[in-house]
Amino acid sequence: KQVILFGWGGVSARCWKNGADMRTFRKMMSEGASTLENRSILPSSSACNWAAMFMGAGPELHGYTEWGSRTP
Repeated sequence: KQVILFGWGGVSARCWKNGADMRTFRKMMSEGASTLENRSILPSSSACNWAAMFMGAGPELHGYTEWGSRTP
């Protein structure tokens, strides 16, 4: 089996819920696993947010707190 992961940075769930015309992605979401309920860490930073999503933990546990972090 293969897995394809799409991650969108800087796009809110509101965009998906309120009319963004992305039929192909909506179809993929309905046929696969997806969520629009995930939340950003605060203060929001892309690198730290990706680490939190992939590790299932916040920065207080994974240790990545800024861009360029190499080790927690």
